[in-house]
This record gives sequence, structure tokens and C-alpha cells, in this order.
Amino acid sequence: MKKTMTTTALAASLSGCLSAATVMQLDFGSTDQSDFGAGAPIGTESGYTALEAVGLGADNAVTNNPTVTEGAATFDITGNVSAWSGNDGETDLLTGDYLFFGGGLGTSQPITFSLSGLAANTEHTFTFTLGKNETAVRGVTYSATGVSDLVLGNGGAQSGTLTLTSDGSGVITGTATATGLEGNWAALTIESVPEPSSTALLGLGGLALILLRRK
Repeated sequence: MKKTMTTTALAASLSGCLSAATVMQLDFGSTDQSDFGAGAPIGTESGYTALEAVGLGADNAVTNNPTVTEGAATFDITGNVSAWSGNDGETDLLTGDYLFFGGGLGTSQPITFSLSGLAANTEHTFTFTLGKNETAVRGVTYSATGVSDLVLGNGGAQSGTLTLTSDGSGVITGTATATGLEGNWAALTIESVPEPSSTALLGLGGLALILLRRK
């Protein structure tokens, strides 16, 4: 009984050592009221940090470079990107307002996103969430070197995940391309992928010894 409890406790401790850590949770939106009768910005989802850009202008081609820094990490977007503050009466803080780009807007694309300030050659998961335009979810293809494209929207999934690896300078870079009328990007969650630490490896060794003694 004692050995069983020790094994269970060690396994639980090892699991804790290997848990993922959230680097950023970003809610994209607009700093001001957009055109076409949309209301004032609807706000930021609880637990998320706002990443906002200037709302749509008359030329449909506002160039923004929104950036946010948390701890050592900095996330930024570069390219022709505007923002939507949410339709009148919208209550969904996470997906009701968003950044948008490309497609029928006539803006150049793809836009580029990057995350810097990371340890070199480390894996991170990027969970992308699209915004909604009334009831429609517009399409976006997310791309990065070394991974298959993630295609969202246009009748498919509204969110999805890519696992990306930082380069030797601790930077992850990718692109987002609209695949329909426009690309609506509402939110992003970034988490580190845990690597077996020395503590975890010691735990594995201890667990192996316990199992061998039980035989």
C-alpha cells in the first residue's frame, strides 16, 4: 500500500514538473469606433491582454503594427491590418471584435507575426481563434517554417493550434493570410511546451527504482 502511494505521489509530482506554462493570452480588437455603424469597442476578455489597432479607415488599408510585451516576451504583427470594434449589440468579448486583413479589402498580405525574447530552440503552442462578422467566420491560413499550414474558417473550425520552435535567437515568426473576403483574427494563446528538466529526470529514475523493487 505504501509503495503504491509513493508511486502515485511521485507520478503526480512528475506531471507537475512537465506542465505547460502560459506565455501570453491576447484578445485582439480596436482602439476606436469602426466605420459602417459599428459601436464603441466592446472590451477585453477576462484573463487576456488587449492587443489593439486603429479601426477601419475609408481607404480599407490601414497599416498597423500592434505590439505587446509581457515579461521577457514580445509579440508583434506587421503589415496592412485594421481592426473591428464589434457589431452593435455584440457581447462576445473574445470573438466579437478582432483584427482583419487581406481578401476583398485590397490590402497586401500576408501579414507577419512574431514572438521574441524566448529561449533558443524551444517549442511553443500557438492557439489561434478567429473573429466573427455577424454570423460568418472568415478564413485565415496560418503558416510557419517546418510545420503544415493551419487553415481555419470558411465553414471549418474557428480555432486551432500549431506547435512552433524558436530559432537560435529565441524568435518565432509566421504569417497569416486571408482565404476569403477578409481574415478575422480575434485571439491568440501562447504556451511553452515543457522539456524534461533535471528534476523530472530524477523523478523518472526514482519511479523506475520503485517499480524494480516491487518486482
